[in-house]
Amino acid sequence: MRRSWIEEYTSTEDSLRAFLIMANNCYRNGEPIISDEEYDELEAMYKDDFGGTMSICDDHGYNAEVEHGVRMLSQQKTYSLADVRKLMDDARDAQYDMSIKMDGFAVSLRYEFGSLRMASTRGDGSVGLDITDAVVRGCHNIPIVLPGAWKDKAVVEVRGEMLIPKRFAQGNKSARSICVGAFKRKDVAGIEEYDPHFFGYDVVEPEGKTMQFRREAMEYMGFQNTPFKAISGAPTLDYMNEQIGKLIEKVEKLGFEYDGVVFRCNDQLIYRNMGYTEHHPKGAIAFKFKGEMVDTYVLDITYTHGETGKITPVAEISEHFAQQREIAGLYCIAVTHKLAVAETVR
Repeated sequence: MRRSWIEEYTSTEDSLRAFLIMANNCYRNGEPIISDEEYDELEAMYKDDFGGTMSICDDHGYNAEVEHGVRMLSQQKTYSLADVRKLMDDARDAQYDMSIKMDGFAVSLRYEFGSLRMASTRGDGSVGLDITDAVVRGCHNIPIVLPGAWKDKAVVEVRGEMLIPKRFAQGNKSARSICVGAFKRKDVAGIEEYDPHFFGYDVVEPEGKTMQFRREAMEYMGFQNTPFKAISGAPTLDYMNEQIGKLIEKVEKLGFEYDGVVFRCNDQLIYRNMGYTEHHPKGAIAFKFKGEMVDTYVLDITYTHGETGKITPVAEISEHFAQQREIAGLYCIAVTHKLAVAETVR
């Protein structure tokens, strides 16, 4: 954790909450100011030290708000496979769904009598934004009309991640950042040029008795599943690591960004009986990959002028290579005024 400047903004309950809201907004706008690991650590600190809970909605786009019939919850997160095993020991399910955590943004697709009626963002879990026009225009790997008996159902809701291929990453902007920006634009003309893809990870309506059924249903309906593997209960840590490696090989061939693996109970009754918090279901957990940290230094501090008139400070940093990815800048760092040229950052 970069204590040198973060501590100034996290010493009290009010300042820590304000910093978390700022960091969350920057992340969802595609311009993160801290790593996922640092955000998770600060969020845990907020809960442990002050007993606070975060409930943030930051989707300020141009499209209409959409209320979700079933809340779109987040996932509990861990950086330890031992925590994953603990969930399995508590759940005692005979099988688990293990899938790649794609690094995009969550989307709900709602069909009525087989026809796509609404595509919306997760937002705060209760209310999102209508992005139907952008999805229909740009995303060509989803069905507009469902096949077979699915077209006779009053409501079918499929949830998943929206991404663009990582080849669209530009300099210090990740493919996720560019994808979020493209879908937030008022004018979505040309969005198909980014080749957006939807990867399904759940069928909410109709519910189905198992996660395996949901995976098969999504495939039959014409959706592309997130890369997944069904594993039996009580696997060893070595086996879990081996299967994670195989899933990573699959997603690397697809050419999309990812940041972890989600483990979920297969039996829906067990999953439901595990319970829920305001933030996440207890029957699933996301094992997140730790990012590689490198020391570098500030070359210059410049400012960018966005389409909306927003001026954003940018700390230009020296080039380093981490996991064969060039780090060329520190974009949208909200505390750039606390940094100085030639100062070391991590």
